[in-house]
Amino acid sequence: GWIADYEGDVVIEVEDRAGNTKRATIAVSVGPRDFDARNENRLTAGVYRLEGECDELKWATVSSSGGSLNIGPDYLAFGDYVKLVRDIAPHELRPGLYIYKESAKGRAPLWTAFTEDSTSVSTKILKCGSYGIAYDSTPPKLLVSSKNTRIHFTLTDPETSIDDGTIKCRVDDRVAIAEFEYEEDGGVIWTQEPLNVGEHSLFFSAANRAGVLKEWQLSVTVK
Repeated sequence: GWIADYEGDVVIEVEDRAGNTKRATIAVSVGPRDFDARNENRLTAGVYRLEGECDELKWATVSSSGGSLNIGPDYLAFGDYVKLVRDIAPHELRPGLYIYKESAKGRAPLWTAFTEDSTSVSTKILKCGSYGIAYDSTPPKLLVSSKNTRIHFTLTDPETSIDDGTIKCRVDDRVAIAEFEYEEDGGVIWTQEPLNVGEHSLFFSAANRAGVLKEWQLSVTVK
């Protein structure tokens, strides 16, 4: 964020989960900062716009080039979430569309929401940087195995990751719970009753964060 029109000390204190603290004191002397009042709640560049109530939006700058949005300055962070909206033309509307942020590792996908009339998509951001839209046309991949009379699964999507809220599962046509752990890219499928050793039918469905859904109908041998 910003510090403006202030002279004195800034104290930064951090604490770990065990209660240990560390403090740093920095002497600061800064004058007032001018801003364009038109930027107070909304900034627009091409097909993009930023909307929000936080003060830092007053000092942000935006520019659009090559279909991407550049938000600056680089060192600015917003004190609260800002809504990034991207208008969608009819020819751009197809499955798998998502908003991403450029990072040192490549494109980082963001949670993307469509308006009811599908004329725009949006996400919430806290930092400046470069943003754009892309398409993920590849559905998630599923692997299942059995161990200790339980069904284990691995669910991956290399581009936009898994939306765990979309996971649905049935074992022998009865609702089951697929406990997805992000650190493990999967987990255990829990059933209301313990599974007997032998063959069981499995229905599984899941989508990635770009909304690309896939369903599986499998036969699993429990050992």
